[in-house]
Amino acid sequence: MVECVASYFPIYVDGKRIAYQFDVKIGYHQDKWGYKEMTERADDVTKFKNRKIVELVMKDKIFLYDSMRQLFTPEKMDDIKALRIAKDDLPKDIAVLLQGNGVIEVSVTPNAEKPSLDLADWSEYDRTDVWRNEDRTLRNFYELLTTFPAVRRGFIIVKNSIYGDEEKFLPGLVVRTGAKKGVQFIQDGSGVQPVLSLDFVKKIFYPSGANFSDVLNDCRENRYTRDQTE
Repeated sequence: MVECVASYFPIYVDGKRIAYQFDVKIGYHQDKWGYKEMTERADDVTKFKNRKIVELVMKDKIFLYDSMRQLFTPEKMDDIKALRIAKDDLPKDIAVLLQGNGVIEVSVTPNAEKPSLDLADWSEYDRTDVWRNEDRTLRNFYELLTTFPAVRRGFIIVKNSIYGDEEKFLPGLVVRTGAKKGVQFIQDGSGVQPVLSLDFVKKIFYPSGANFSDVLNDCRENRYTRDQTE
């Protein structure tokens, strides 16, 4: 692993900008096994399904989506309540990931507690005890703003880092270059200032979609020692 350059980039907001917050609920009514909620807890595959489904439902609207329950738009929009889409009517790249036959149900409704937020109102962070009971809505928005466009272009997220395309490394292994990122709210001479922090990272991965046993066999066939394989 290589980790070196670190940078901070101030985030500026031109005038008063409003974002609208929505709650997303996605479920799959499977003919044989019944209903399965897809936005309460989700692994990477389910998050991929959720993103693709929301892209389909939102069509040409501009939005940010955390692949679970939180979605933001720059404009108000009508509720989407219990929209049902049969599996057979889904694009093939989504349908192939759903077991059996069934119907997807999607709802996108305004958040009850905070349906909108002022993106230039950082007063939440102008106090010393914010760490005790932070309302993370604004932070989540900026985290999504600086991540979601890259995710839609095929970048991957691992913990708090985002990585680009695979590059061949050793047999059975690849490397990805990316950045460990986060949004911080700091105090400067004029008050609160949000900043994007980026640390360069380059790490070794198994190839996407590779079977783990195949990777191990590949390492052994190329005469890696046990320590190297581990």
